[in-house]
Amino acid sequence: MSLRNLLGADFARLVRIRLFWISLAASAALGVCLSLDFKDEPVSLILISVLLLLYVLGVFPPLFCALFAGKDLSDGLAKNRIAVGAKRHNIYISLTAVCAAVLYLNYAVFELTGMLCIAIAEKRVPVKPNFLLSMACVVFICLSLTAILMLPVAALRRKTAAVAVCIMIMPVLLVCELSMYFKLSQPEFETEIYEYSRDGSEQKELIPLEKVLEMYPDAEVRETEDWIDVTVTYPNEEYIGGARRAIYAFAENFLPFGQIVKLPRADDPVDAKLLKNALSLAARSACTAVFFTAIGVLIFKRKNIN
Repeated sequence: MSLRNLLGADFARLVRIRLFWISLAASAALGVCLSLDFKDEPVSLILISVLLLLYVLGVFPPLFCALFAGKDLSDGLAKNRIAVGAKRHNIYISLTAVCAAVLYLNYAVFELTGMLCIAIAEKRVPVKPNFLLSMACVVFICLSLTAILMLPVAALRRKTAAVAVCIMIMPVLLVCELSMYFKLSQPEFETEIYEYSRDGSEQKELIPLEKVLEMYPDAEVRETEDWIDVTVTYPNEEYIGGARRAIYAFAENFLPFGQIVKLPRADDPVDAKLLKNALSLAARSACTAVFFTAIGVLIFKRKNIN
C-alpha cells in the first residue's frame, strides 16, 4: 500500500469515528460561547476561557492522537497493513497527518463559528487583517504538536498508557514553555525612581535620600522646583544570559506553545516584517514536525507489533 492509499483509508476511517464529530461540535459550541458579549459577566468569560484551555490545549489533542493512532499502532491493525505491503514509515506518517488535520479542523471550526456569530449578531464581517496568515501558520503548529504527541503512541504497546502519557505531556509542555517565555521576557536591568520633596514636608519613600545615594552612587539625580527624583538602575536577578538564554530561546522558538505565543495577532499591521515573521514561524514549526516525526518513525520501526 502506498502513502496515498493509507491516507485515503485513514480519512475514510476518520469520518466513521464518533469522537471526531463530537469534537467538531464542541469546537463550534466554544466558538459560539466566546463570540458572545461577556462584559457584564466576567465569571462566565473566565469559565468559558478555562474550558477552551482544557479542551484545545489539554484534553482533545492527546486523547484523539492516542485513541485514533493507537488503534493502528497498538491494537494490531498495523500488522495487517504491513502484511498487505504497507511500509512502517508510511503507516506512521499517514496517521500523523490525519491527526494533525483533525486538530486543524477543530481550530478552524472554532475560529469560523465565532466569526460567523459576530457577523450575524453585529451585522458586519469581522475582518481580521492577518486571519489567513494565522490560519496558514496554525497548519504547521498542528503538525509540530501532533508529531510530539505521536511519540508515546509509537513507543507504548498499550493504548491506555499512551493516552495517559499524552495527556501528561500537554501540561508539562505548557508549563515549561510559559516559564521559558517569562524568563526570556525579563529585562537585563531594572529601573526604580525614588521621589523626595525639596523642603522635606512630604516623604514618599521609606529609604532616606542620603541612604539611597550611598547605596547607589551612580544613580541619576533630577531636581525640579519641588521634588528631587533619583533614578536607580540595577541588574535584574531574574535575567538569564549566556548559553542558558540561547538554549531557552531555541526551545521556546521550536516547541508548539512557544510558536502559539508568536502567532500573528489580528490587530497587527500587515507589513513585510510580519510576513517575514510568519514565514519564519511556519519554517520553525515545520522543522519541529519533521524532527519529531523522524524520531517517531525510528521508534515505530523498532516496535514489536506481533
